[in-house]
Amino acid sequence: MLNHDFPDKWPGFIEQVGQYVQQTSNHAAVYGGLLALEEVIGVFQWRPKSERRPLNYIVKNIFPYLLQIGTDLTAHDNVEAAQMLKVIAKTYHSSIASTASKAHQEPAALSGWLTLMLTVVTKTIPASAYGEHVADEEDMAAHPWWKAKKWAARAVTKWFTRYGNHKSETFVHGGGSSSRSKASAKADRAFADHFMATYAPQITRTFLSITEQSIQTGAFVAPRVHFILAQFYANAVSHKDTWAILRPFAQQLVQHVVHPALCMTAADFELWEDEPVEFVNRKVDPLDDYKSPASGASILLMSLATQRRKATFEGIVQFVHETMLAYNANPTEQTAVAKEGALHMLSHLAEHCLASDSPVRDQMEAFLVSFVFPDFASPLKYLRARAMSTVTAFSEIEWAQPEHAITAFQAALALLQDPELPIRIHAALALKPMMLNDHVRHQMPPHVPAIMKTLLELQNQIDMDTLASVMEEMVETFSSEVAPFAVELARHLCNTFVRIMNEAAESLNDQYNPNEDDDDQHDLDYFDSATDKTMAAMGVLKTLQTLVLSVQDSREIVLQLELEMLVPLEYVLAHQVIDLYADVFELVDTCTFALKAISPTMWGLFAKLHSVCNTDAADYISDMTSALDNYISYGKVEFASNPQLQQAIVDMIDVCLTSSDLGEADRVSGCTLIESMLLHLRGSVDHLVPHFLARAFALLLSNQIKTTHFLVAATEVGINALYYDPVLTLRIMEEHQWTGPFFAAWMQAVPKMSRVHDKKLGIIALCSLFRVPAAQLPPVVQTGLPQLLVALSTYLSTLPKAFENRKEQEAFFEGEELTPEEAAAFNLNAREVDDNAADDDEELVDGDDADAAEGADDGWEDDDNELLTLAHEGRVAGGDDDDDESSYDDDEELPEELYFESPLDDIDPYIAFASVFTEIQASNPALYHGLTAGASADAQKAIMEAMQKATENQAKAHAAAAAAAAAVDAAVARA
Repeated sequence: MLNHDFPDKWPGFIEQVGQYVQQTSNHAAVYGGLLALEEVIGVFQWRPKSERRPLNYIVKNIFPYLLQIGTDLTAHDNVEAAQMLKVIAKTYHSSIASTASKAHQEPAALSGWLTLMLTVVTKTIPASAYGEHVADEEDMAAHPWWKAKKWAARAVTKWFTRYGNHKSETFVHGGGSSSRSKASAKADRAFADHFMATYAPQITRTFLSITEQSIQTGAFVAPRVHFILAQFYANAVSHKDTWAILRPFAQQLVQHVVHPALCMTAADFELWEDEPVEFVNRKVDPLDDYKSPASGASILLMSLATQRRKATFEGIVQFVHETMLAYNANPTEQTAVAKEGALHMLSHLAEHCLASDSPVRDQMEAFLVSFVFPDFASPLKYLRARAMSTVTAFSEIEWAQPEHAITAFQAALALLQDPELPIRIHAALALKPMMLNDHVRHQMPPHVPAIMKTLLELQNQIDMDTLASVMEEMVETFSSEVAPFAVELARHLCNTFVRIMNEAAESLNDQYNPNEDDDDQHDLDYFDSATDKTMAAMGVLKTLQTLVLSVQDSREIVLQLELEMLVPLEYVLAHQVIDLYADVFELVDTCTFALKAISPTMWGLFAKLHSVCNTDAADYISDMTSALDNYISYGKVEFASNPQLQQAIVDMIDVCLTSSDLGEADRVSGCTLIESMLLHLRGSVDHLVPHFLARAFALLLSNQIKTTHFLVAATEVGINALYYDPVLTLRIMEEHQWTGPFFAAWMQAVPKMSRVHDKKLGIIALCSLFRVPAAQLPPVVQTGLPQLLVALSTYLSTLPKAFENRKEQEAFFEGEELTPEEAAAFNLNAREVDDNAADDDEELVDGDDADAAEGADDGWEDDDNELLTLAHEGRVAGGDDDDDESSYDDDEELPEELYFESPLDDIDPYIAFASVFTEIQASNPALYHGLTAGASADAQKAIMEAMQKATENQAKAHAAAAAAAAAVDAAVARA
């Protein structure tokens, strides 16, 4: 109701709530008013500043009453006071979640609220306040007082991290380049400096006092508050003022906060025994243990070791080493638990221990062999598990003695058979990084069948996407070992998939009872099971995809795999599991690509793809495009003769190009499908050309395109149509008065067509156009022939650079080493973000393209040129008279589509150009004259170089053909 009616239809709501809050003698009325305020603040907490006036009014006029009420309540110990304070603290936190208003920042108000929040956090709760029904620490943590403390601590931490500490990742920046934004950023920084000087020291010392009391007396602190305190310390480490306060306590924080939180607890041991699956979910998947004390400790540890490395790193490592020695000297249960926690700490720091400048890098192999390897056979199950997870964490170590890597692998094989599920999981996860080690990888092949069997068994015991990733890596690395039982493996994976999805559906059918404290983990548990299962199912689909690619050389096996995989594919489409649509479409793409044909199984699936595209899969059309392109290219015979198939693709194209719910990425997909139809079905879809042009030009000529990618894609619909049938296309363009605007748009888009395919298409389409007799060309095209030659010369002269760029990208993605010059050209070095750098809106265009395009633009911008006039009229009609051609949101060079295949791949653009140019010179002199009259020196040079390149390529082709013929003759003679 508040979302829809407040404030416009419910203007008196705030005044009514304010009246309830002020009835201090009526606690029920006050509590009701507080709950109402919590709701309205929740409605506005994420609204932009322009929509936060009601919230700002509340902060200025109602919050003072809340502050007074909260201050009075701190003197009481009863549950009612705790519940009201919890609502007040939560409401206050919500009000500053995204923006702190001037009323928030007013010194008296801020000081009063911080004092209240710190008073709540530090308030001692007498045992009597818990009542008779609080049996253990879990009950205590759920008590209203600890919920009030949690929200109070969160509010204080929010002030520090978002508005006080400018070095925090969550610090709010004014940002932007306008003077108002710069002034806002300056004001934010000024407030932050004031906050750090005035409030941060007191907050830091107060929080430290809570931690110190807990360490010295064992006083209970709820797990969520533990997490918030650790989170605060982690942020405070980064600022010099708060670090000065924390530094004397840094080692104590490591030993008494971080280490205990990362040790196994009694609750952990109980969970391992009673629910090993849940134990793995919480301890192996960090997202399932988010906001726990262990998670907070990990954050604090990383902050200390990385941001204050000189002051803390060696001390942390020394503590770990001493803990190892203590266990070796006296292996008791206490020292064993301490060792497990210390190794847990070290695992978080593995990357830093192995860094090139690490003081302990050269000692880590000896450390692992001495202190970790022995625990592979430990009688204590948690030490066996931690030993394997530690080796996994240090997987990037460069073993000086290869036998140590092999020892770790043999231990993983043995622990795969351990009776304890968590240990088997750790052993399975260790295998993936081990495959990167050459010595280990050479030892693996004989064990692959047994490993895969164990992985499948584990997948059926616990739903983890990380297990699927191990199987995927195994299949990819050992394809020849997997091939003999690929079909059986696929069958097991598909059965596992269906089981997972059925269980996910059942879990979502359970009744959902939301928890009133919406930040608690309880509220997320309802969705966690289904989410975990969906992620696991996603991993299965990716493994199936890798399996297909690993056996793609065997057509028979791929066909059998398709039959097995039809079950999960149809399941997802029939049950409309939208979270898995992208993976299903990618799997269809992989199958059709592997066969280079459309099997009966995949034809049976096509109708279902069409059906879901017209329903709930429209948002995923871009994920489906590659698979649909395969259907067209590898099933072109069927498409050429089947109007129903053609219409199905047209339907999906229309969805892409007309749906108001889709964006420009989806529009590109529609243009891609049009291109596929025109390239693969030449002569079979004449009746569709008018429809395709109408759909694309409605967007291209509206001047509403925002991205370079869509501009190029929409323009190339017209270019593809000219290549498909220039006479037909020109006639359609003339009938609809599209000719002039399209050619003008094309010429302006030439410098943005940076990919190899773009340039080849432009060359081939222009060659096709030049074969049309000059008399049959529309007058506007005849007038623009010199500019078309400039565009052609641009394509030809910049094509070599495009080939070079694609080669570099292919080398990069295939993991090949590039020369320093190639790496520099490809910009492989990561750059640190510079927040102070000025925004750079300049267009990134290759120099050759830009220079050549300048000549093309000069031609089209002649005042007497009819094409420019028509294009200008089209822009004005579309409501945009801005001639700035750098008006796109992403004026950058388009990346190559490395795995894109088309009929143009087999065409040599230089030979095609030379053939047409020679032909028109002899048979179409009028057109030749129109093209070459007044050609610039650059254009003439590009033409001559292209002709020479064509001669060279023809000679190479003839030589290759002769060599192939000779090889055949020699083979026949030997036979």
